Amino acid sequence: MIFLGDLTQVLIGIDNPWDTSPNNDKGVDQELRGGQLDLRLAEIEEAYKVMNTINSGKGADIAAKNMRQKGYKASSTHGLDGIDWESWKDRVDTEYVVAAGHSFGAATVVDMLRHEKRFKWVAQGIIYDIWG
Repeated sequence: MIFLGDLTQVLIGIDNPWDTSPNNDKGVDQELRGGQLDLRLAEIEEAYKVMNTINSGKGADIAAKNMRQKGYKASSTHGLDGIDWESWKDRVDTEYVVAAGHSFGAATVVDMLRHEKRFKWVAQGIIYDIWG
């Protein structure tokens, strides 16, 4: 049985062996944070690919693969119907990107700038209240 006081201790990290907050007694879980950062970088690369596809005038290809269409969970009421994807062609400068992030996002931006060959399209970074 867990009493509210015990649950509170678990939730706030007191005697919680799974506590991953930066200020816990064990310190930062570098393996966990490294994995989270790797995943975030992969997500950003995928989003960049999608933006380039839309920017090339092939947004309809992206829309056709989108699971957030009308009738699916977490979708909008109208999906992506009625969007003139051709009008998006060449509207975004994807060669000179400014990346910005707050907290863990700021740490992500720093890592992107550190890997300049992988993220050669990132020209500048703006960081706010960096996690670290």
